[in-house]
Amino acid sequence: MKPVESEHLEFKREYTETIRNSVIAFANGTGGTILIGVDDDGSVRGLDDVDGTGRRIADSIRHAIKPDVTMFVRIEPV
Repeated sequence: MKPVESEHLEFKREYTETIRNSVIAFANGTGGTILIGVDDDGSVRGLDDVDGTGRRIADSIRHAIKPDVTMFVRIEPV
């Protein structure tokens, strides 16, 4: 059975700047998980550049979200 999106789980096909909005929403709530490389229906598509995408996400969160939430964010390939 495929996972489904919920208030604590969000799927993104690829990295976009709007992921910051999801990070902010989860930070203001009870937390959550964003899976990048996954379609809205839960199908895993993967990423072409996992390391580069991780760096872009970390940089985006570090530089665009104040106060700094990086200590509460974990970026890991699965």
